[in-house]
Amino acid sequence: MNKQRGFTLIELMVVLAVAGILAGVVAPGFQEMIRNNRITADVNHFVAASHAARSEALKTGVPVILQPIANNWNNGWTVDETVSGGVNLMTFNKSSDIAINSALANIRYNSRGMTTTGNGVLQFCDSRVGETGRQITISLTGRVNTDEFACP
Repeated sequence: MNKQRGFTLIELMVVLAVAGILAGVVAPGFQEMIRNNRITADVNHFVAASHAARSEALKTGVPVILQPIANNWNNGWTVDETVSGGVNLMTFNKSSDIAINSALANIRYNSRGMTTTGNGVLQFCDSRVGETGRQITISLTGRVNTDEFACP
């Protein structure tokens, strides 16, 4: 007699049930990882913009400004040359679910790469209260430092 090989319906249902349970356990942690990566990505984009603005100011000897789009950091930010009619060098958008809190109106780098706006702090958080966010501090020398902090 010819014996057929394969899975029975019961075996297939058990495997699918186990896979469903594992997916239910892993999904919340995966969503948190995605949220943390969005914050990290926005912080990295801001740091890159800051480095680019400082580098451009040093290279050209012309003041460069890093400023929010439409006076709100939550809209994104631009890197603009302050002479020649305010030429836009770069534009950055941020993730829609990330909130940026800062009292800074802009960050201006002079021809020596130093900020003329003083020490500045920007805080990046999402909607999770009490979870870890990122804080960017820009010193008078134009150096950027990032730290973790608990979001309010």
